Amino acid sequence: MRASGFSLVEVRRDERLAGFAFGFSMRRGGWWANASLPPPDVLDAPKFAVVELVVERTERGAGLGGALLDALLCERPEPIATLAAVLGADAYGWYVRRGCRKAAEFRVEPPHSDALVLDLRGAAA
Repeated sequence: MRASGFSLVEVRRDERLAGFAFGFSMRRGGWWANASLPPPDVLDAPKFAVVELVVERTERGAGLGGALLDALLCERPEPIATLAAVLGADAYGWYVRRGCRKAAEFRVEPPHSDALVLDLRGAAA
């Protein structure tokens, strides 16, 4: 919570936590540890790092993940959001359908993932 630009959104059903998402600002030149470097236009831009997006299993498929991501990113000043997506996971395809594109790779240790980026400049999250 002390990270620069930290933001958290959550959804509760009565008292039960149904989902949440959080992240922090990543400065120009900053990037994920253990990831290959992205293209210069991504590396040189300020970014918002989406660290977690979690939706309870019983809540999946109803649009809650999209609503959480939209709420987390809707007023960010950074032009780019970035996140790690595990290869082969259902969420990977979901992120791509939402406009994310591969910028780099995490291959140091499993689970192998790609670093994805989403343009926030006028693009829907």
